[in-house]
Amino acid sequence: MQLITNAGDGHRAAIKSVLGGSREVLVAVAFLKRAGAAFLCEVLRPILLAKGRARVFVGTDFFLTEPEALQSLLTLSEELKGLEVFVGSRAKATFHPKTYAGFSSSGLRCLIGSANLTGGALGRNIETSIQVEAPETSEFATEVREMFGCLANSGRFQVLTPLSLLAYKSVWRPVDKARDKFEKAVKAAEIGQVDLGKLGAYYQQYLADEEAQADLAERTANRKIARSVQRKIARLGGKQVSGSDRVLLKTYLQDLMSGANGGRHLWPSDNIFRRAGQGLKAPRKMIALFLEGQAASKAGPADGYGVLREIGLELEGVGLNLVTEVLSTYAPKRYAVVNRNTEKALAYLGLTFAGASSLSLKAVTPARYVEIQGLISAVRDHIGTGDFPETDAFLNWIFHRKVRG
Repeated sequence: MQLITNAGDGHRAAIKSVLGGSREVLVAVAFLKRAGAAFLCEVLRPILLAKGRARVFVGTDFFLTEPEALQSLLTLSEELKGLEVFVGSRAKATFHPKTYAGFSSSGLRCLIGSANLTGGALGRNIETSIQVEAPETSEFATEVREMFGCLANSGRFQVLTPLSLLAYKSVWRPVDKARDKFEKAVKAAEIGQVDLGKLGAYYQQYLADEEAQADLAERTANRKIARSVQRKIARLGGKQVSGSDRVLLKTYLQDLMSGANGGRHLWPSDNIFRRAGQGLKAPRKMIALFLEGQAASKAGPADGYGVLREIGLELEGVGLNLVTEVLSTYAPKRYAVVNRNTEKALAYLGLTFAGASSLSLKAVTPARYVEIQGLISAVRDHIGTGDFPETDAFLNWIFHRKVRG
């Protein structure tokens, strides 16, 4: 008994050793491709020329067996007597053996394992099989013959003929086209696949960036102040908004939001002042955004975001960035800030999501927000930051240092 892998000559040499010089060959494989068929024909030809016999059983599950490969065996069977090729029909139970048996005057040599008759299985794939030798009169040899007899009598297999090959090819062709599209999609996805090693390396670079760490320290201090400012805005609610309340509201908003508005800019965020302060034309609703946000931030992400989103949709100048800033400032361990910088940084890391081209408050539904937050959570958990604002600071660093360069 011998363990066979694809180190060195691997399965190619083992199959040659097992079948070569046999007077009778039995082969059962799930998948047959052109390279494997060419190799098998090469091995079988001298056996058939020496008046030996061979029976080959091939599966067609998942349509991975190639018609051209079957054609190679059919051509050999028409050229030389002694070769019978059986093709299995698809069924609920997948036909999945990889068995090669050669009977000669010295007994049975048999290879049983994971290797189909494909180019990959014969060389580059990671495959493992057991090569066994036994007397022809042994119980093992009898069981091998019985297994192949059961296949022949199962009703699942029919002899390969030109007509049956045409029938298989007509079904295989559209499946192969669909598989080609699928493989292209897989390759496209792999291009953007997350490189965890690279992500970790970026985080180490970020930690070593003194300017970035100073900015993080400032952000952390500002977040605490920003939370108190948001609560001050919330306390303006529940009553008629006076002129002095309007002044306070504007002052508080100037403090929170970045931009040329004269405030302290406690958030590293865009502002509602770009549109000539249109959001301030509805002070009650603006106050409600912070008042309701205080309660909503205690709920789960989908529910809390959903509440604030409905308010934000009624306010000019209020978008996804501002709504998620409010929630994240109130509950930094529960809510992530989402904006275009976030999206670009995630995409650079290979983390993409549906609807990334449209990050409006209207387009980002509660379900989509939860999806995006899940990606940010995965980054947070991998690099080990304490909360979402710290993760947001790292993603902003990715955006400015890597995306923009």
